[in-house]
Amino acid sequence: MKIRSALLYAALIAPMVSIGANTAMQARPNSDKDRNSARPAAPPIAVPRDVRISHVHLGSWLVPDPKAPGHGFHDVYAERSSVETYRKTGHFPDGTTLVKEIRSIGSGTLTTGAAQWATEPNVWFVMVR
Repeated sequence: MKIRSALLYAALIAPMVSIGANTAMQARPNSDKDRNSARPAAPPIAVPRDVRISHVHLGSWLVPDPKAPGHGFHDVYAERSSVETYRKTGHFPDGTTLVKEIRSIGSGTLTTGAAQWATEPNVWFVMVR
C-alpha cells in the first residue's frame, strides 16, 4: 500500500510542481513585438462546482507541522471517467482535471481524547493534464 500511495503522490503532485516551476522559468518577452504577438487565450481554470460530490476522492494526508510548507489537510480529487482510465492504463488521459484542496486544521479534546480535523479550505490547486 505504501508503494501505491507513493506512486499516486508522484503521479499527482510532481506534475503540479513542474507546472509551477515551468511557469516561473518561462522567458520574459524581449521586445514589443514579443509582447504583442497574437496568442490564443486559454480557457480559465477553476475549481469545479461541487468537486467533493462530483469527483472521486483519490486520497488525503496531513501535514501537521505549522512551520512546514503545505501545513494542513490535503485532499485530491479527479473526474470519475479519468480515474477509471487511470485504473485500466496506469495513466491519466489528456484533459483530466486534478483538484487539490488544502484545509486548515482544527484540534481539541473530545470524548475520545485529543483530536485533529479538517476545517475551512485555505487554498485550491487545479491542474488540467
